[in-house]
Amino acid sequence: MTARWRMGDGATLTLAINLADQPAAFPEMADPLFALGEAGSPGSFGAWIDR
Repeated sequence: MTARWRMGDGATLTLAINLADQPAAFPEMADPLFALGEAGSPGSFGAWIDR
């Protein structure tokens, strides 16, 4: 699951989480603010800002 928000400065905050028990494709994380697990692996989570 991926969610994106446009911030006041024009940047985009992206949150991605894999709740499945199988690997899933994640969008590319250029500079993660926070990451839990390897991107796309079961139970993984990532948050980043695209400017």
